[in-house]
Amino acid sequence: MLDLKNAFGEVHHSFIPEVLKYHHIPRHIQTIIGNLYSNFYTSAITKSFKTPFIKVGRGVLQGDCLSPLTFNLCFNIFIRYISDPKSAQFGFSTPSLNPLHWIQFADEAAVITSLQNENKLLPNHSSRWFDWADMTIRVDKCS
Repeated sequence: MLDLKNAFGEVHHSFIPEVLKYHHIPRHIQTIIGNLYSNFYTSAITKSFKTPFIKVGRGVLQGDCLSPLTFNLCFNIFIRYISDPKSAQFGFSTPSLNPLHWIQFADEAAVITSLQNENKLLPNHSSRWFDWADMTIRVDKCS
């Protein structure tokens, strides 16, 4: 089981335009989403104080319907990476199923091997992608 630390907060804003291009999202939609995440600043305001603006370079916005989709498009790059032929050799199969070597729900992923000596190979392969994407795996929540 792989668990991302602060999953929605881990996505780099510079990663989002590349992901949109990769998934062939129409250019005008790329521009709209890109405008949401380029030069993004935030501030906290209460009755008694206001913070200066803080530049935000990571994380999808929270509380709108576009953010889960944006995160899933980013995470789908991992799913495609783990689905390459090198990884597809791992996992298990049954007569009625194609070989299965990962299961994913939102930001939770399980990588599956059928042989004990493969148990380290597939998670290490996954770890390389998370390092490349600069996303942190919560080792304490993985098993």
